[in-house]
Amino acid sequence: MQKIRIKSIKIFGYHGVYDKEIKDGQYFYIDLIYSFDFKIDSMEDEIISVQDYTSIVQFLEKIFNKKRYNLMEKLVNDLIFHLNNEFDFEYIKLSISKKINISCDSITVEQEVYND
Repeated sequence: MQKIRIKSIKIFGYHGVYDKEIKDGQYFYIDLIYSFDFKIDSMEDEIISVQDYTSIVQFLEKIFNKKRYNLMEKLVNDLIFHLNNEFDFEYIKLSISKKINISCDSITVEQEVYND
């Protein structure tokens, strides 16, 4: 299985439970790993042979702020659902990180799904 990784997609949003997150917003950083059904041996060297990662990033940016979320866990789950519906991945792993102001640098929520 060949996996494609897109790292550090930076998107601004108003997700979170604290007043400052809701009022001021913040940057979120998304890492996405996916795989889809294709035959590498018979594949042409053309963009139509694969899932164009620019369209995946554009779709992700479009749906990221369609709804405001309190919990990153729910946001990750819904993003995977919408991405799977749009692109029909065999495998998808998505993580979202954000900076936090406690005794660590950031928090990351990650979920992966193997589709049959």
